[in-house]
Amino acid sequence: MEYSVETIEAQKNRIEENLKFMQSNLGKINEPIFIELIGTAKSGKTTLLNNMTALLTKNNIPMQKRAETAEYNPIENKDLEEYNIWMYSELMRNLSEDMSNASPRVVIYDRGMLDRLPWIDFSVKDGSIPPEDSVILKHLFESQFMKRYKPLTYGFVTSPEISVLRKGREGRLVNLKSVKLFNSPWYPSVSIFEYLAEPCAIICSLPRFYQPPWFGRGLSA
Repeated sequence: MEYSVETIEAQKNRIEENLKFMQSNLGKINEPIFIELIGTAKSGKTTLLNNMTALLTKNNIPMQKRAETAEYNPIENKDLEEYNIWMYSELMRNLSEDMSNASPRVVIYDRGMLDRLPWIDFSVKDGSIPPEDSVILKHLFESQFMKRYKPLTYGFVTSPEISVLRKGREGRLVNLKSVKLFNSPWYPSVSIFEYLAEPCAIICSLPRFYQPPWFGRGLSA
């Protein structure tokens, strides 16, 4: 993947302009801006989250990040339904805390509640969640609470082969069969951005997150 010097320079200028806009206008809203990074394992979500965290922090823009709950799930056996219930419950706890705090800031979730939807379907197919329980879990998304949650959502997808390559070997969840199964709900219902291994693919994606439409709630650029 190649980018011209002019294109990268234009992207850099765009990021700088939007950062200045955020610095001037973020404090004018009375609620946080939520972002969710969702998608395939090893597709660049955490890499982008870390880059964004560093960029926003460097520019004194209030931000908060939520790590992927799988990173600290105390239940080790991923085949248990309890493993998935804990993830679901922990995300609801985090989201409740974050939504109740109206201080203006950018809140970024590495795999948030919306990412649970394909994982619920995946878990039903692999037998770790009973179908009847999946229906109950999905009904929560129809609650008034969840209707107030309107994150900017960015999807990432890689092929099963690339996911396994980046992981280093096939495992319980990151394997050719499971990644293919997980990828299937994303097509064709949502728009997915393909991010390849080149660092420029990550860097050049950053302007997507700094567009004035974020502030379309009574503000103007």
